Amino acid sequence: MNEKRQAPYPNNLEIFDVDPEQLNAFQLDIYLSMVQFHKTKDGMWLFEAIRACAQYGEPIPAYVREHFDNALQRYATGEAWSLDDAFQVSRPKNKKQPAHQNKQRYAQAIWLEVRRLHNGGKGMPIDESLFQDIAKRHVLSWSSIRNYYREYEAFMQKERALADADSEVLRRLGRKTLDELQG
Repeated sequence: MNEKRQAPYPNNLEIFDVDPEQLNAFQLDIYLSMVQFHKTKDGMWLFEAIRACAQYGEPIPAYVREHFDNALQRYATGEAWSLDDAFQVSRPKNKKQPAHQNKQRYAQAIWLEVRRLHNGGKGMPIDESLFQDIAKRHVLSWSSIRNYYREYEAFMQKERALADADSEVLRRLGRKTLDELQG
C-alpha cells in the first residue's frame, strides 16, 4: 500500500509522494517551485524555492538543500564548468550585460507606458506611431521601445501562464486563489 506522506517533506528527492492538501502556504510554494524544477530542469525554480524560504523566514527543506548541494558539488568537483552549468541556468548566448541591464531598467516602465496609452484615456493602437511617441520622451529609438515592449509583453504572458497553472493547482486542492480572496 502506497500511503501519501505528510508534510514536512521527507529527507529525500521524492517530493511527489506528498499530499498537497496537507501543505501550508510556505510548503505549497516550495512544492510548486520544485514541481516546476523537476518538469523543466530549470535551476531558476530551485532558486525560487530558496527565495520562498527567505520570504517566509523558514529553513530550507532537506530535499531542496540536497538539489542545491548536488549542484554546488558538481561545480566544486569540476564536473560542471560553471555555476550556470551546475544549476542548469543560462542566459541567451552572446547576451551583453549592459544591454540586459538596460532592458531590465526600461522594459517594465515602457510596457506600463504603452499599456497606459493603449488602455487608458487615449486608447491609442499599439503600433509604430505609439512607439515613436514614447521614444520622443526617452533617449531611445522607436525600435528599441518596440523591442522592449515586446520582450516585456512576452515575459508578462509567461508570468500569466504560470499564475494560471498555480491557480489551477489551488483550485484542484479546493483552495482560493489570490484573485478570489481579493475579489
